[in-house]
Amino acid sequence: MSFVAVWKRSEADVLPPAPVSMVVSGNAPEVPAPVERPRMRKAVVNIRRPDLKNGVLRTLPGLDTPRAAFVPHGTLVDVGRAKTEAGQTWYHVRAVVNGVAYEGWMHADILDPVP
Repeated sequence: MSFVAVWKRSEADVLPPAPVSMVVSGNAPEVPAPVERPRMRKAVVNIRRPDLKNGVLRTLPGLDTPRAAFVPHGTLVDVGRAKTEAGQTWYHVRAVVNGVAYEGWMHADILDPVP
């Protein structure tokens, strides 16, 4: 059981009391262990074709999905989870391009891991 406080809009400058748990039976409620977020790894965008200078950051994994940004060759990105789409591996990445942060998916072939 928990206690929930209600306060008026005019009282917004006063913090409400913190929720309080009460044990009703003799057994304490089980508290789930905190979920650890996977640490982001680093990778460098490596465009191997000499006629291209940028990698494509997409809104979703897949070659036919909308483009979110172009990420220049040599850019350091944060890499998250992997997903396979149509037999190809894509990584969720965060990149900063010209001072603007972007988040989306990049094909595994253009990402080189940083140790």
